[in-house]
Amino acid sequence: MTLLAAALANGIEREKLRLELWRRSARLYQAAANFPKAAAAWSEAGDKNAAAEMFRAAADEFRAAELFFACGRFEEALACAERCRKTIEQKDFFRRIALSLVQAAALIRLGRSAAARDLLRAVRMELSELTEESSLSSMRLAQAWERLARFGIWVERPDLVRLGYEKALSSYGSNLNLQRLRCADDYLAAIAADKILRADLQKRIAEFKCDFS
Repeated sequence: MTLLAAALANGIEREKLRLELWRRSARLYQAAANFPKAAAAWSEAGDKNAAAEMFRAAADEFRAAELFFACGRFEEALACAERCRKTIEQKDFFRRIALSLVQAAALIRLGRSAAARDLLRAVRMELSELTEESSLSSMRLAQAWERLARFGIWVERPDLVRLGYEKALSSYGSNLNLQRLRCADDYLAAIAADKILRADLQKRIAEFKCDFS
């Protein structure tokens, strides 16, 4: 066995051990009814189904909704998002928008496109109105736009991917350059097939990095 093969095999074994330790921790937390820690441990172990169940048991339906969607459990994602939306404060626009987009994506998967379009229209209108307000947190607004981009990835809408990420980059701006760079990297990964847009974004990323100097 070559040194490279041995190193790779060793790395694989370490990763297997790491995941098994997280699974054991998750089971212990779950048995002790410590559902928040069980959810976090199942997430580290890569078991989204179990993590979603534990987040729901911990009454954290905000995180449960998106995980259920990621697992293809669309009815449960929709139900969690609907329940959670009833509990959030009116001023918490980020969570409201994020949940609405989970609902819209789940509705699309369930063949209820008309209801999904209504939700998406309301989200885009709210985001546009929020962007005009100068008193809002730039970071929170940027994160909300990123949620729209993520929704675009979920439902294969490149126009929404681009709109969401471009608005997010603008909202972060140079004052939040570290977050802007992280967002740009996510954007780059989402547009692998668009060579022209990738080239343009790579130039902008180089400019963003210059802002650190």
